[in-house]
Amino acid sequence: MLGPRALAVFYQEFSSEHGGRPPKDEAEFREFLATKQERLDAGGIDADGILKSPKSGTPWVVAYGSGPVQVDGTRLVAYESAAADGKRVAVTERGGFASIDDAKLQSVVGGGR
Repeated sequence: MLGPRALAVFYQEFSSEHGGRPPKDEAEFREFLATKQERLDAGGIDADGILKSPKSGTPWVVAYGSGPVQVDGTRLVAYESAAADGKRVAVTERGGFASIDDAKLQSVVGGGR
């Protein structure tokens, strides 16, 4: 699943190229991704594919603004917008997947993110 890995890679690249700060919002991240179009094309992916969960097809909740969310010692750059069976699939900072307990995630993000 190239999309989630690409999401983490480009998220980290954005941060690296912008003095360590994460993208402030989706529009800014999409602008950045547009500058990487050649690499996206080479990987057979696009911004829409990167920003959606391959499992549910719903948009990822990306850690814009404040940066990665930490749950149980795992830094997350994005997670599914809806839980299934009390869990959400999340993209870790290193591009892997994590199954996160929804109640723990909500205790960290306060239900507003």
